[in-house]
Amino acid sequence: IIFVLNWKLSMIVILSLPLYAWAFMVLRPAIRRTNIALRRLNSGMYALADERMSGIRVVKAFAQEGRERGTFAGRMHDFVRLGMQIVTYQHGLALLAGVLTAVTSGSIMYLGMRQVQSGAMTLGDVMVFVFALPNLFAQVNALTGVAAGIQAVFVILRRVFTLLDEEEKIVPGTKT
Repeated sequence: IIFVLNWKLSMIVILSLPLYAWAFMVLRPAIRRTNIALRRLNSGMYALADERMSGIRVVKAFAQEGRERGTFAGRMHDFVRLGMQIVTYQHGLALLAGVLTAVTSGSIMYLGMRQVQSGAMTLGDVMVFVFALPNLFAQVNALTGVAAGIQAVFVILRRVFTLLDEEEKIVPGTKT
């Protein structure tokens, strides 16, 4: 519909779309690195908890509960810090998408009003164009948010496939 109303204003919308992709491509490596670090830390915390729980008598015998509590608290602090970093990246991406939406919408309104003044468009045509923008930009902003979440899923999937690709350590038919 927007192409029929005014191709020049439609080109502004089309030219703004690669900026959304650029913003995502810039932040994607940082989001992925942070998700990987978070998963590794989480795995380490589970391994540490399993190791310490199985050796609880030794820990108690040497009165190391305080040190173990401190070790776990340090890892929890790192876990929360990485989680907050992921949230910061996601909100930064959402903020950048919002700014791009605002700049594009403002440009379209300004240029649309200039075309109304010159007689190239009617005020109703500009209003239809402006009211169509939220439908388009809502989808783009939603995709930006989903794309950040997908990075976390990719990290998990990569780990699952790595585990599935490992050689079997137990030979079928033997007793271990």
